[in-house]
Amino acid sequence: MILCGTLIFDRMRKINFIFILLPILGLSCQPTQSSNEATDGPFPYNILWIISDDLGIELGCYGNPLVHTPSIDQLATEGVLYENFFTVSPVCSPSRSAFITGLYPTQVQAHHHRTMNPQPLPDSIQILPAYFQEAGYFTFNQSGRDSLKAGKEDYNFQTDFQYDGTDWTQRQKGQPFFGQIQIYPPHRVFVADSIHPIPLDQVKLPPFYPDHPLARKDWALYLESVQAVDRKVRKIIERLKREGLYENTIIFFFGDHGRPHVWDKQFIYDGGIHAPLIIRHPAASDQTVSQELVSSVDLAPTTLLMANLKTPKYLSGQDFWQPEHEERPYIYAQRDRTGDAMDRSRTIRTKRYKYILNLMPEQPYIQLSSYKKGQYPVFSLLKVLHEKEQLTEAQALRMANRKPKIEFYDLVNDPYELNNLAYQANYAERIQTLSEIMDTCLVRYDSAYQTEPAQFTKAAKDASHQSFLNAMKSRGWPTDISDEALLKLWEAYLLK
Repeated sequence: MILCGTLIFDRMRKINFIFILLPILGLSCQPTQSSNEATDGPFPYNILWIISDDLGIELGCYGNPLVHTPSIDQLATEGVLYENFFTVSPVCSPSRSAFITGLYPTQVQAHHHRTMNPQPLPDSIQILPAYFQEAGYFTFNQSGRDSLKAGKEDYNFQTDFQYDGTDWTQRQKGQPFFGQIQIYPPHRVFVADSIHPIPLDQVKLPPFYPDHPLARKDWALYLESVQAVDRKVRKIIERLKREGLYENTIIFFFGDHGRPHVWDKQFIYDGGIHAPLIIRHPAASDQTVSQELVSSVDLAPTTLLMANLKTPKYLSGQDFWQPEHEERPYIYAQRDRTGDAMDRSRTIRTKRYKYILNLMPEQPYIQLSSYKKGQYPVFSLLKVLHEKEQLTEAQALRMANRKPKIEFYDLVNDPYELNNLAYQANYAERIQTLSEIMDTCLVRYDSAYQTEPAQFTKAAKDASHQSFLNAMKSRGWPTDISDEALLKLWEAYLLK
């Protein structure tokens, strides 16, 4: 770990002391006004969410020595870096549905990736920006590619909510904003970085991936795409400073779920749900590292409380910023259909242990995923090497034809989740405890789970297959092709 600092609670006490002391000294505890923000009085902080697609914790400030991410690292030195931030889903549409509502995907029938029959939210539920809009904030959702274009939503529900615009410059003079900027990288297709290329011989692959030139190249391109994220963050921060908004804006930087690799995205192993979260608050711009567990479902209530707005009672998330907040003892995450890959899994994760309940154990880990077949070269590599019996035990583990009903991991001794302890007697008590928590979560958060009608499942599978066909045709590759032939095309394409 590159960053170090005091516990978050020490820092929050410092913030409280500042807020108490400022009025005594005759100073305002509101943010200072910038030259282009002239109003008749103090106004609330702006709040900006910067969201990166498919971003794992492969950042300099999270301890990765290969990536060049100076802007994100600098943001972390001015704010709180959360080491244990996890999303409630390992794929974008249910994950985004969760953090914009403060509810688990199953609570709003948003659990199947790219729901083909999205339903309106109940009348009693609003998405987060609606509360800010009602409070007088300017709300916007911006594409990281163009400030005049709307950013990614990808919600698995229907909503009538309309953002006020796509950029903070469109607001009224002095009006505070709640905005989102959606950064596409490191979502595939990866972006090569000629400025800071990643040396292939220095890439460190997880033990469940084969040490193969194609796997190294693919991982290096992912890291180079992370560097592209950093450059976009730099431009956002430079603009905030140039326009006099940096010291009046609370910044959240986070990934919508974990990294885009075969056993990560779409899976509830840590690689799929562990993402970075950095919060920079102008009133407390000193370095802190927090090890408390934070869930993406907590973002909505925390953001509302930062703006001194009332939080709806129906929210499933909890605040993690206020000084007297209660730390959550575990996070709960869900996985259902992702594209054409049918599955249903749930997990309870504490700081040390992870309990996974596979509700469809008959489904293989590496069942057909048209998206991964068309975009992930290691997907084909694993299948070919497995057929040739050239994988190590760790690499072959998830090539099995079915999954165990229960998985249980000691994450301190087994961070890659390879040694399933679910059936070892000396862990029985811990397993039973997490099993009981799982039962509680299933009742509390999964009671609204709906089996997807067959016609919509078929439509989702057809759409996924079409995306595969489009990807292959865009490269001039045949669509009816064996894994071995596809692997050779990937090698010629990436290792040239």
